[in-house]
Amino acid sequence: MTETRPVLVVTEVDDITADMVITELNRRGVPVVRFTLAGPLWGNHPSRIAAADYKPAQLALARRLGIRVPPTLVTNDPDEAREFVRAQGDAIFKTLRWTPYRREGVPVTGWATPVTADEIDDSVRVTPHLFQARVHKAADVRVLIAGRHTFAVRIDSELLDWRQDYSNLTYAVERLPDRVDKALHACLDSLELVSGSFDLAVDREGNYWWLELNPNGQWGWLETETGLGMSAAFAGLLMEGDRR
Repeated sequence: MTETRPVLVVTEVDDITADMVITELNRRGVPVVRFTLAGPLWGNHPSRIAAADYKPAQLALARRLGIRVPPTLVTNDPDEAREFVRAQGDAIFKTLRWTPYRREGVPVTGWATPVTADEIDDSVRVTPHLFQARVHKAADVRVLIAGRHTFAVRIDSELLDWRQDYSNLTYAVERLPDRVDKALHACLDSLELVSGSFDLAVDREGNYWWLELNPNGQWGWLETETGLGMSAAFAGLLMEGDRR
């Protein structure tokens, strides 16, 4: 005998056609859960996540908010890229956004990677690349904001891009300067987001530099490593609508 699976109906409050289908499902003895979208509380709306994920727009917003941003060039012109990289002396490149790209079934992720002018060839013409002056950092800082709560974690490693090897990272709770904290909250307000994971770099003089924002970034392992109440902040956000 085939198991009857429950059906989720997502619709508006007044939807006559949905009512008719639900009535028929009830007649057939099918369990139905009806979910209306009338004024729901979103953590981050999917369309706002997609809009906020574009790195050039993030960089422009960060500069307007007074956050330090490394000199950056987005181009698919090899000559322009070479000139920029030579001028910086020490530069990196990275993708404009994450993509679900796979090679022979294996996920391929682009890390922040050092680049010299001599390495730039005509393949740059295929798609825009993001070139950036390298920040000579003392440490990385991952900042999670959930509603009104800020959680900052210092990540120490020898890696240019710490995501390449989690086994060689050490963590410590960081306190952001008020100016930086307020700027990050203002960034989320401008993007109409209630949460986000920011990647910052701290240089040897103690200056904080913007690297990027992941509007739907992972944070679970940071709570495990530091004991910070990140999940509690999200629970409160969802229960009480404690947005900003």
